[in-house]
Amino acid sequence: METAYIIITILQTLGVGLGVGCSTAAVTQFFVAIADGQIEPAERRIMGVVYILLRVALGIILITSACQAAILYKFIGRSE
Repeated sequence: METAYIIITILQTLGVGLGVGCSTAAVTQFFVAIADGQIEPAERRIMGVVYILLRVALGIILITSACQAAILYKFIGRSE
């Protein structure tokens, strides 16, 4: 079970890294896109991809956090 917890923690760390990178890219792209007053279709497509990746990262974080909580809940109060 320790191995599963370690793997889940690594996946969560990857999700957090992806989320931080995507959110930085999304904010930067948004400011660049609105600098001229309008968002062009090409800019909108690229921003859409970044937003999808951001949602994937948040999903990974949510799922791995739930898995960690389930593992910890299973072993709370267990004495060895």
